[in-house]
Amino acid sequence: MSEEKQAKVKVSKKSRFSPIWIVPIIALLIGLYLIYENYEHKGITIQITFDSGDGLEVDKTKIKYEGVEIGHLTKINLNRDGNNVIVAALIDKEASYLLVDGTEFWIVKPRFEVGKISNLGTIISGAYIKLKPGSGKTKTKFVALKEPPVGDLSLPGLHFTLISDNLGSLQAGSPVYFRKIKVGEIHSHKLKDDNKIYVRAYIEPEYKHLVTDKTKFWNVSGITVDAGLSGVKIHIESFVTIIEGGISFDNPHGQLGNTVQNETIFKLYENRSSAMEEGGLNIVFRVKELGSLKPGAPILYNELKVGEIQDHNLTSNDREVDVNAYIYKDYVHLVKTDSRFWNVSGIKINAGLSGIKIKTESIQTIIDGGIGFSNRWSSGSKQTAPGSVFKIYDSYDSAFRTGSLISIFFKDSKGLSEGSALKYQGISVGTVENVNISENLDKIIVKVRLYKGADKIAKSGSKFWIAEPEIGLGGIKNVGAIIFKYIEVLPGEGTESDQFIGLEKEPVFVNFEKSDGQPVVVSDEENLNITLLSKRLGSVNIGVPVYYKQIEVGKVVGHKLADNAENVEINLVINKKYSALVRDNSKFWNVSGIGLDFYLFGVKAKTESLTSIIKGGVAFATPQKDIGKVVSDGAVFDLHEKPDKKWLKWHPNINYNQ
Repeated sequence: MSEEKQAKVKVSKKSRFSPIWIVPIIALLIGLYLIYENYEHKGITIQITFDSGDGLEVDKTKIKYEGVEIGHLTKINLNRDGNNVIVAALIDKEASYLLVDGTEFWIVKPRFEVGKISNLGTIISGAYIKLKPGSGKTKTKFVALKEPPVGDLSLPGLHFTLISDNLGSLQAGSPVYFRKIKVGEIHSHKLKDDNKIYVRAYIEPEYKHLVTDKTKFWNVSGITVDAGLSGVKIHIESFVTIIEGGISFDNPHGQLGNTVQNETIFKLYENRSSAMEEGGLNIVFRVKELGSLKPGAPILYNELKVGEIQDHNLTSNDREVDVNAYIYKDYVHLVKTDSRFWNVSGIKINAGLSGIKIKTESIQTIIDGGIGFSNRWSSGSKQTAPGSVFKIYDSYDSAFRTGSLISIFFKDSKGLSEGSALKYQGISVGTVENVNISENLDKIIVKVRLYKGADKIAKSGSKFWIAEPEIGLGGIKNVGAIIFKYIEVLPGEGTESDQFIGLEKEPVFVNFEKSDGQPVVVSDEENLNITLLSKRLGSVNIGVPVYYKQIEVGKVVGHKLADNAENVEINLVINKKYSALVRDNSKFWNVSGIGLDFYLFGVKAKTESLTSIIKGGVAFATPQKDIGKVVSDGAVFDLHEKPDKKWLKWHPNINYNQ
């Protein structure tokens, strides 16, 4: 019984897991998690080759894409030849998709350029590496760019290329303007094998519609200075363009065009005027002196601006100037092979007895100069070819003169100049085109263009002299010559000629009337020249008349002191018609002023004429009974103070018309 009652003892098994294992298990799990995390998030190591390691530091230099850090440098070494730097970089696994063929890397650091500083933040944070993703197969070795790449075509906006012969002061970052508003910038430029400069530019997306297939681009770099009579004009697109250059664009005459796509190529013009007008006509004016013509000066047709001066340069012989001009496209048809061009620069002043006339083509031509042209003689002529050379005449009148060109030789020009007039009886019949000195320096050669209808002057026997003003008691003669010198002419009746010897002074003319009352002019060379001797000159002046029976038959043409100083020699010219009246026993006396005779019942005043009261004069008489012999040139007579009473009674019968 007792055995049955014995208590049953339950035996429990001892547990094999000890709490002490909890810690290592947890540590193991953490380790496994860390291993997994390290594997899952471990970056990708890549290799980048740079020209220089300047600014790069291990663990400090970051690699960024779109401003987000995606890696850093882990090692920097020189390559074997020592010419490059090879860096190892760790790129986040999440950015591994960027590591493909075509991906570009470059160093971003502060850039100090004319007019601006870029990447200023890197001064504090240090340089970093930036990348631009490509497309292709995965790769881990790359060669960095030396400079930042051309603008990213994936960026919204318009990317295009400009081709130019001259870069000017353009550079990466130079602005692109539309009507002085900045709408883009230049990314880069490169000289290619065709010796052209290719400029890469970018327009911001909100302005890309402004660029069409009609758009023209031109350089606005620096400052344009234009000095003239009105002062100095300075033109700049903006202050920035003074320092770093710039480009502007617009559509000629508001033309509408079609929108363009990326990579469109445009021509870059030197200035706005050449950009706005293409398809026009380039011509050349060859001149001896540039005068007031300058770039931008207008070319006018019927006072309408149809072109402009572009530039100028010396000819190959350095003796003349070629003025390069451009005719706008719409007016090319106006320029013919025989079009005449003339200078309309400045102000033209024509002064004379009737007053002063002032003429100018426009205000602009006063300051900048200008050229006018016309097709007055171009009926049926052909349109001129590009590059044709034209002469510029001094004026419209000189451009369309058709008369003969004659040469007159003078000892002294006496102030003559181009444009001086040739006059006959006060009317202009020609114009001086050129005044030069002869090769041996002994005479002045004056080229005169005769007006149409005045060719009869170009005949032997014509006499030319330079008019000079004369002021005396009898009045003023040749008053117009006080302001502008001119040539006077007495037409001859000989054969045709184009060369003449000019007279040193105005010839003396003896005027007399025909039966019809019309005056006839005869020069001194056809008359009788005699000399009078007097103790004093008195009031006998050059030009005073010589009378016979109170009829003017000659003039005093000169006077001088005799060689022995005892007398004054007075030179007379007697009209050929009246030369027979002068005999070797003729008597000459002074009739200047008023003569008085006193009588018992009063005083009698005598004068040869009213003219003799003012100007003086000489009279003569020939004996009635003993007429004497006819004299020849050079005959000498005494000049008496007053006449003998018997002289006044002489009335010889002389047929002077034979």
